[in-house]
Amino acid sequence: MAKASYAGAGASIDGIRRRFDVKAGLSPREAIETASLVPARVMGLEKDTGTVDVGKRADLILVDGNPLERISDLRKVKWVVANGVLYETSRLSRGAGFEP
Repeated sequence: MAKASYAGAGASIDGIRRRFDVKAGLSPREAIETASLVPARVMGLEKDTGTVDVGKRADLILVDGNPLERISDLRKVKWVVANGVLYETSRLSRGAGFEP
């Protein structure tokens, strides 16, 4: 599994915006930042969210792959951390009535 780099305010699992941003000329890193760090800064929340760092809120996704090399790897979510609690994606899907 790749190390998570960015998460927080404005982050979403939906890869449509990120793919559009990358196709529009942004690097994968820049596209991820537009969905995480940039909104945190705009909302004045960068001390609490927007990047992965000690003391920040632990809301992020862990993916199977490296989205900095292949942005589509963001669709391969294996784990979700919300409010510091780790959830397995397949269990969340089943709990919501979806088959992984």
